[in-house]
Amino acid sequence: MFAFTVSHDGFVSRLDDAEREILARLIADVALLVRGFPAGPEPLADAQDPIGHLDFDPEADRVAALTDVTDPALVRLFPPMSASDPAVAEELRFLTADELRQQKLANLSLVAAGLAEASGSVNVRDGDEARWLAALTDLRLVLAARLGIEDDAAAEEVHALALAALDRPAEDRLEEQRMAFASLYTGVTWWQESLLRAVTARRAGD
Repeated sequence: MFAFTVSHDGFVSRLDDAEREILARLIADVALLVRGFPAGPEPLADAQDPIGHLDFDPEADRVAALTDVTDPALVRLFPPMSASDPAVAEELRFLTADELRQQKLANLSLVAAGLAEASGSVNVRDGDEARWLAALTDLRLVLAARLGIEDDAAAEEVHALALAALDRPAEDRLEEQRMAFASLYTGVTWWQESLLRAVTARRAGD
């Protein structure tokens, strides 16, 4: 994996096939997680039926949709929109969750398509950089949740574990898995930062 650099029509980074496959699997896993986020009751099957909705309790459906979030990664991806008023946070999430979910899926799909099209290098076209950065942030949020990163100290520990994975084998299966997640988190973080630096350099030169 190489840092992003400015190209004639956007930004480019070189990846080998193994790296592309790992990122593609991660994107697929995160997309599956996002699709499973509860976004409230489904629209009416027949919008012309004025009484077709009377056989369910929309308030009960709404409460179930908003409270059935047990995966810490989903909490990172869809954080409360009000820290001071839980009722307002629930209402806002109910109103915006589906739109936000669709936007996240579209961003992930864009990156997945870019990886699939790559042949030795990945291209981020002009105008797509914000969506790439957003998708990479979502990948990092999920990995951070899996690794239990809550603050800078925990992030440093994960970085140290990623470096350790280069020098020694894991002591057991659990550490092996954690090392793999740590290496992936560190790699995605560095790759995203390189894209941000390239975007900043491009704008400074305009």
